[in-house]
Amino acid sequence: MKEKLFDIDSNRWWENAMGVDKSPLLVIADGYKLLADLGAEYVINTGVDQDYLVFPIVFTYRHYIEIQMKGLLHQLYTLMGVQKIVFGHDLKEISDELVKAYEKYYGNSFDEEVKKYIQEFHSCDESSEAYRYDTRKNGKKIKRNTSHIGIGKFRKIMDKISNYLEAIEAQNDNEFENIQESKHYYRMEEQYL
Repeated sequence: MKEKLFDIDSNRWWENAMGVDKSPLLVIADGYKLLADLGAEYVINTGVDQDYLVFPIVFTYRHYIEIQMKGLLHQLYTLMGVQKIVFGHDLKEISDELVKAYEKYYGNSFDEEVKKYIQEFHSCDESSEAYRYDTRKNGKKIKRNTSHIGIGKFRKIMDKISNYLEAIEAQNDNEFENIQESKHYYRMEEQYL
């Protein structure tokens, strides 16, 4: 019998994977971030293959930002009691929606520098195609408004963005824990009334 492509390997159990105990969308985002970091570190440490790896590295970081922001929106909407799923690949739209939800729920301003970096990323790749393909769906050649990218510098900026977004994730997780503790407390209180 032929081997299946998507199957476990009972002889190499440490390689079998399927996420961890956390929001699946945020697990997916973490995986993209880790993969992009590994690619960037390879280029930074070896100084080779940057012309080939720049496209998957930039795309993978972009996809991380998109998925992370969608995951954060899902968390925030859940905390606010709103049933909404965010679709599409437009980083500006997703970012604008995240900023609005974050500021509404927490009453804090979203970091301006992070907003600026996400907007810059959006302006370079509005439809999530610029670092995946050389031609758009309509047949037109993709023109990138960047000629060279310093992978080390790019990685440092991505870490700033990531640290901020992951701090929001931790803040949201803390809110969920507080809600769970409150529900537990009120259930306990009701038992004694």
